[in-house]
Amino acid sequence: MVEERATAGGLTLKTRFAADIPGLRADERMVKQMVINLLSNAVKYTPEGGRIRLDVARGRAGTLTITVADTGIGLAPEEIPVALMPFRQIDSSLSRKHGGTGLGLPLVKSLVELHGGGVSIESRQSVGTTVTLTFPAVRVIEASAEMPADPEAAHPIERRTAPAVGSGLIKAG
Repeated sequence: MVEERATAGGLTLKTRFAADIPGLRADERMVKQMVINLLSNAVKYTPEGGRIRLDVARGRAGTLTITVADTGIGLAPEEIPVALMPFRQIDSSLSRKHGGTGLGLPLVKSLVELHGGGVSIESRQSVGTTVTLTFPAVRVIEASAEMPADPEAAHPIERRTAPAVGSGLIKAG
């Protein structure tokens, strides 16, 4: 899905999933939507020849992190709060070229917060942007934790989703 757009735009897309990724008590569709939105923004705002990386790893204090980093146009510090506001977009030649509703990052922020997590954005103009989603330790499921025999029978927020983050979105690279 995203890989085709990255390839068509002359971008390199790499993924790195830590070997010890635990499960995550989260709504799988919401997690996938967050990743799709972040990767789509990275593809949209990274010029030809740029690089995008998706990392999923354990964070500090038992958390789980999903990070999307790019070598795109980046944001000035004062633009970051604006980018997190619904229906707002940073004015640039790429945003005018690709359009959009201005809901991608605000939706990601809302969805990760629904899971008790947070979003952090580091960016420099003409260098790139790194967006990290952090899910709290209470959402992390260790391998030894009991999971229902049929994950679909569990409440949607109780599904084990972290290993499925990459499936169907991009191919591991």
